[in-house]
Amino acid sequence: MSEQEPTPATDPIPPALRTGLEHLDTWLEQERDEDLSEHVLPLATRWVLDDVEGLDVARYTEEAKTFVLATDIWDRVLRRFPKDVTYWMSQRLLVDEDERQRPDGGVAILESARSLIAERADLLEAEGFPHVARAFRRLLDETAGGSPPADLIWSALALRLAEPFLQDATNPVAAVEPTSSPAPPEPEPA
Repeated sequence: MSEQEPTPATDPIPPALRTGLEHLDTWLEQERDEDLSEHVLPLATRWVLDDVEGLDVARYTEEAKTFVLATDIWDRVLRRFPKDVTYWMSQRLLVDEDERQRPDGGVAILESARSLIAERADLLEAEGFPHVARAFRRLLDETAGGSPPADLIWSALALRLAEPFLQDATNPVAAVEPTSSPAPPEPEPA
């Protein structure tokens, strides 16, 4: 009878993220405490976005795409446009798939996001990123008691949903497959 080889444990933090976290942890060590939460807000909300209970990421991403595409180009190029999209999406998160107000006003979604950020802070601490973990916890402390849609984490989740369509105001939805010209013909031998 042959012994089964133990299966390697999967890394809870993807290698590319781990490398970035190493740099961020070193950098955050030098930052002022009052600035920590703003530095990790995009990371924290991006990292938990797909796991937030009750948040239909596919549907809301499609809604963000629709909003961006329905907006005229001359409005999309304005510096305030990301704030406009964030506001609109933060309002859309308050309604369910049947276009009804969420009975709890979105509190369950926000609490799920906050809980996941707290779990990630514990993971970061355990994995050797104490400064990033401290920044995540500071974010949670600074936003404690907030409620949708005014809560900072809520707004950041809304922005994360729209970000793929805010990278290029003139081409908010890049082609799935890039188009290219055919290769030039080979020169004829002389």
